[in-house]
Amino acid sequence: MEVLSGQYEHVIDPKGRLILPKAFRAYFGTEGVISPDRLGCLSLWTAGEWSRRVASENDRAEQGAAADRKQLRFVLAYSQSVSFDDQGRFALPVKAREFAGLDGDVLINGVLGHLEIWNPTTWRESFAGVEELFREEG
Repeated sequence: MEVLSGQYEHVIDPKGRLILPKAFRAYFGTEGVISPDRLGCLSLWTAGEWSRRVASENDRAEQGAAADRKQLRFVLAYSQSVSFDDQGRFALPVKAREFAGLDGDVLINGVLGHLEIWNPTTWRESFAGVEELFREEG
């Protein structure tokens, strides 16, 4: 698995499209899968990574409580395949944008084998104090 990292600032255009940062285009090729993330952002996966994740979540849901199965159904209902054009643009589904509160400016973060797409305010609120903690631990 290639490790994706870095943070990029982008803007959702009036048609609801976002540009995949150039650094990640070869990794994704021509398509990906958008899904909701428990942290309140969206995740962008390659088709292969998405299939592995869903299989793992399904195994857990089958052995877990009814709540696990409901959560899997929620994730699948809000997930959708997306295609990238020659300029790396892709349409963010309306439900997905609403889930993550995305409109205008976004942050795109590389996180190991996938990307996260954040509302900048949600990102700052979710990770307030982490930089100070990181510096203290060093």
